[in-house]
Amino acid sequence: MINLTDEQYAYHLLALNFSLPNKEVLNLFKSTLSLKETWEKLRLKKQNLLLPPKEKVEEELFENKINILTFNDPNFPFQFKQIPDHPLGFYFKGEIEILKEKIFLAIVGTRKATKEGKTIAYNFATELSKIGIVIISGLAMGVD
Repeated sequence: MINLTDEQYAYHLLALNFSLPNKEVLNLFKSTLSLKETWEKLRLKKQNLLLPPKEKVEEELFENKINILTFNDPNFPFQFKQIPDHPLGFYFKGEIEILKEKIFLAIVGTRKATKEGKTIAYNFATELSKIGIVIISGLAMGVD
């Protein structure tokens, strides 16, 4: 079972309720340096929030073998922190240690990918990963 920290749970709630990346969320985070505080301040401004119980989120993440890494975690990749509008966290599957590798590649395409386009992107990513390149995905629909 996964035991989410307050920061991980706050990141999940922010991701569910605000389109990330989001300037307002990022700016507030930069002033508080806490996802929990950022969430607590922003939740007062918005109605009809999605608020799944922490235990339910932990169960879903565990069942799908998904983890959350947040900005303040010591394992958060240094390279990601150098991005001007850096991510506040991200979901991942697999071993986080792989993010210490030096070569990353994101494959970006259309959200309305054809079957052939998806197959080509998949094969391309598969072959590159075999030679040690880490493929990054934003988990959007289509080719991403």
